This record gives sequence, C-alpha cells and structure tokens, in this order.
Amino acid sequence: MPAPQTTPGGLVICPVVQFIVSQDGLSAVLLADHSDDGTGHCRVCSAGAQSGRHRYPCLTRVYADTASEVERLSARVRGRST
Repeated sequence: MPAPQTTPGGLVICPVVQFIVSQDGLSAVLLADHSDDGTGHCRVCSAGAQSGRHRYPCLTRVYADTASEVERLSARVRGRST
C-alpha cells in the first residue's frame, strides 16, 4: 500500500483519498451516492442482511469529502502559481 502523501498546502492524505483524487469526477459521484437517506443512514451502504444501513456519514462519504477538499485546495494552490 502506498504511503500517505502531502498536498502542496501541507495536508497529509491517505492512499484511499489519493486514489479518489486521481480519478476525475469520482469524488462528486461518491458524494452524490453516499448521502443521508433521511433517517441518518447512508443511502447505499448496507450493513448486511437485515441489519439495515450504515450510519451517515459512512466511511466512503468521509473519504469522498476529504478528497473533494483536497481537490478544492489543490485548485486554489494551482491558481496562485499561474
């Protein structure tokens, strides 16, 4: 597994977030899919047969939120350097 990396803004990100950031548009898709179902649970993350759904935010949502923030901060840093 790759080691965590540091963004130009000094944010250390884990390999899962690195992967999400590396795939164009993936964070937006994950954020749309892994949303609150209105009962405080993730709309898509099953906790197993007859167990219902994982509480919101699920781990995938947390990773996607972090990836989205990394993308936003990276865009700001790139905007300053041009």
